[in-house]
Amino acid sequence: KRLLRQHERAMGVKKMLTPEALTVFEVCKRLFPTVYERELTLTISETVAQLDYLASLEEIDIIKDSEPYLYRAR
Repeated sequence: KRLLRQHERAMGVKKMLTPEALTVFEVCKRLFPTVYERELTLTISETVAQLDYLASLEEIDIIKDSEPYLYRAR
């Protein structure tokens, strides 16, 4: 049940990346709009985990010719 919930959350992150490519921080602000400033380390870590998971499923691309890196849905 918990893994399914995490997968569904990751698919929500993918939807954020459909209209435009975003940085980790931009995704973080959208995922955690009320707490990212207070809990930046935790929220960035969770965001990176979501993006890593999506990349491992080949659901998103990482644009590495930009700094910071950009992430976009396939």
